[in-house]
Amino acid sequence: MKTLTLFSIIIVCNVALIAQDWMPFVFGRTYYYVQYDGDEYQVETFLIDSSIYGTADEWTVFNTLLDDPWDWFFRDDLYTSLSFLINPEKPDALSVSGDIITIQGPPTEGWSFDFMPYAEVGEEWTTNGVTIKCIDMGVMDDLSVQDSFKIFQCTTIPYDTLRFILSKSHGFVQFSPFNNFDENFSGASFGPYFHLIGLKDSILLLGFQQPDFNAYFHLAPSDTLLWNSTTENYNPQYPDVTNYFEDAILSVNASHDSVQYEFIRSRFDKNGNLINSEFESTYYTRKHEGKLLANPTSWFGTIATEYGPNEIFYLTSMHLNPEKGDTITTACVDFPFAFLSGKVLSIGSDFNRSECYSTRIGLISQNEWYDNGNYSLTLIGSIIDGVADGIIEIPTATSEISLEKVNVYPNPVKDILNIPSNAESIRIFNIHGILMQSFQVSNTSIDLSDFAPGIYVLQLIDQDGNSVITRVINQ
Repeated sequence: MKTLTLFSIIIVCNVALIAQDWMPFVFGRTYYYVQYDGDEYQVETFLIDSSIYGTADEWTVFNTLLDDPWDWFFRDDLYTSLSFLINPEKPDALSVSGDIITIQGPPTEGWSFDFMPYAEVGEEWTTNGVTIKCIDMGVMDDLSVQDSFKIFQCTTIPYDTLRFILSKSHGFVQFSPFNNFDENFSGASFGPYFHLIGLKDSILLLGFQQPDFNAYFHLAPSDTLLWNSTTENYNPQYPDVTNYFEDAILSVNASHDSVQYEFIRSRFDKNGNLINSEFESTYYTRKHEGKLLANPTSWFGTIATEYGPNEIFYLTSMHLNPEKGDTITTACVDFPFAFLSGKVLSIGSDFNRSECYSTRIGLISQNEWYDNGNYSLTLIGSIIDGVADGIIEIPTATSEISLEKVNVYPNPVKDILNIPSNAESIRIFNIHGILMQSFQVSNTSIDLSDFAPGIYVLQLIDQDGNSVITRVINQ
């Protein structure tokens, strides 16, 4: 992972060096753009999946994955039914007529915008009531590659603060969302610029690239994850339920196309009381999670799941989060209640779900919404490679005891285990949550020689009734 850099421009004033055979939008090329959004950088994928050079009837579709059994009828139906998922600022199609490229938004938005990439310095045109002028051209260092560029300035108030930067070979380096220029736009505020941060095609691989499957799943034994689990019931006859899970990774079986984590999950109620501890495993594959995470943003795709033979999914967003010198990618996927069975598109409103993944940890949240309520599982803290992050506390009825404050050693242990001096009593559970032994503590160590080798959960309680949970491997 690398520190985030948006773009840099180096202007060279020798205009004679700039050739005019511009081909900024290349068939089959994927472009990665970033918008600054509060504390995060939101990434959008633009994929040119059909030729735009030729007649005005040729289109480039950005927002829909045209994969069997998709066709235009289903695309339009999806737009109508799932329009709430569409990014209204994202171009959906391009068409070419002479020197004019018409950029169109999603069908549900209805906006379009004419652009003239071949305009010379001083030339201008008007689209959507806004006049745009080519004001400069030169050479820049774009994605660490030198290329010719042009700068276009809007000259009509209130749009005269907006600029476009176009690269000869790499398309738009910077552009304002084109729906800013909709005839109905009030001009009160402009959406943030899109900045080019990467691209790829069969020849080029420059700048930011969408993380691969293995970039998301790389936990190691001894890593710990802490989750909050909430079930909200709309029916007042059934109470809401809050639990906490602590997952301790025991082993990892990884290959290029799959990852399996084996771990101990300790479940606690909302007051921090241990419910049970069980051995569990999760399995991630390139053909499932990998397909979700490799999808272009704002595109519909289909995947076989337990919910349907061709369940529809949608990579809603991808964010870059600068973190401790690295750039962490977070990707969120929505699964609207819609799926294809043969040529039948089924769309409903009684069930939706979503998942989010981070290149630092992997899965970080799951959410489900249904008629009678909703369920959420959210990562609230972790200890990765010994480094704690987030809220790593198990709430109790009387206090919150940090997992970092539990100092039991050695661990793994053989016979004698040292414990905190303020522990007054201890309860020892096996991995199935069964109480094995409970006793008062008279010194700062306990003897585990009578316990069979394995993993045990210890609940330590001080004289004020505060308790904390930790795991011990007995050899």
